[in-house]
Amino acid sequence: MDDVVFQDEESGDSWLITFSDLMSLLFALFVLINSFSEVDAESFKRNAGPIAQAFNKDIPEFKIKVVKKAKEKIIETKQLPKYDIRSVAKTIPKDNEYLPLANKIRTTNLIKNYLGEEIRNKVLSISYGKEYLKVSLPSDSTFKSGSDYISQKIFPVLSKISALLEQTVGPILISGHTDSDPIKNEKFRSNWDLSAERAVSIAHKLLESENIDRKRIIVRGHADTKNISSNYSFKGKSLNRRVEIWITVQNTIAHQLLNK
Repeated sequence: MDDVVFQDEESGDSWLITFSDLMSLLFALFVLINSFSEVDAESFKRNAGPIAQAFNKDIPEFKIKVVKKAKEKIIETKQLPKYDIRSVAKTIPKDNEYLPLANKIRTTNLIKNYLGEEIRNKVLSISYGKEYLKVSLPSDSTFKSGSDYISQKIFPVLSKISALLEQTVGPILISGHTDSDPIKNEKFRSNWDLSAERAVSIAHKLLESENIDRKRIIVRGHADTKNISSNYSFKGKSLNRRVEIWITVQNTIAHQLLNK
């Protein structure tokens, strides 16, 4: 009897297992590639404007393809106008991660454009924080000694600061500071009064601009409680006598300013 040869009936189709695995992997790969290619057009349009303007770049024309449920929709936009950062802030969600950075870069550029000469001539100083920019005006050049009357020579500088603030959003904190030398007369009971009245004087001068919302302004007098230098030297006392204008770049830190 001839030997019976047993043949595996599945052996001829075994390659299908490997092939099906390969197809499954390829399908998964294409699904991932497709998901990566989808663009949130509305989010892109909202963020592209202020970020481009923050870097002083023109907003280019762009065309976006949005693929959703196997239907293709082409969104075309023409050259967009320059964004007003005040109106943009109202339309973008508060938790948007790009707007604070765009605001800070834009405000920094505005300070350099408006106050570059004053910074170089040390008429004022600028300092930066994570969510604020601060303009510091020395009281010796801003006010007459022991007075809350603003010196006329500083008026042009305050006009520039007003123009700058018109282009920003968020709270503006104006804080007055003195040295440790006590003052007491008919107008000022103490340095608390003097520092507060000086801050109020700056606020009134800035609010001569009708484009600054008075609801943004927060005024404080700190007397000599927040010194930046020693009160044991003439130079140190001079540095401590100042008015600071805090410009916020994110609305969520308003409560932090109120607690400083």
